[in-house]
Amino acid sequence: MTVQGAAVLARTLHTAARELRDMRSTNRLVGVRLVSAGRGGAPRRTGRLAGSVRALPPTTDAADVVATAGYAGPIHFGVGPRIGLRGPHNIKARPWLYTALDSQRDPIVSEYADAVDTALSKVRGAPE
Repeated sequence: MTVQGAAVLARTLHTAARELRDMRSTNRLVGVRLVSAGRGGAPRRTGRLAGSVRALPPTTDAADVVATAGYAGPIHFGVGPRIGLRGPHNIKARPWLYTALDSQRDPIVSEYADAVDTALSKVRGAPE
């Protein structure tokens, strides 16, 4: 049995995979968007927590954002009672980075959709 157009299909899929492999530029844009939203939504007393929100260098497949302040985790996830360890903290969780991500969900999805459309438009225009 012979499949007609198999070579063209294989070339097209190879080109699509090559175009979609490196999303670093899109991940950089998404990281900047998340940093902005994260800084805006951070709980504030002094502003140090908001100032500690940073985007890590984008990779081919991820946009990572971190808060480098030492107390970012306890503020974000909360801390239960710690009797005997400098008193009970009972810090209520304030998941501000998750909230920032949720608030930017639609623009981020659009950013990735545009990147995929651009990559696939190069494939559609590829010579057969």
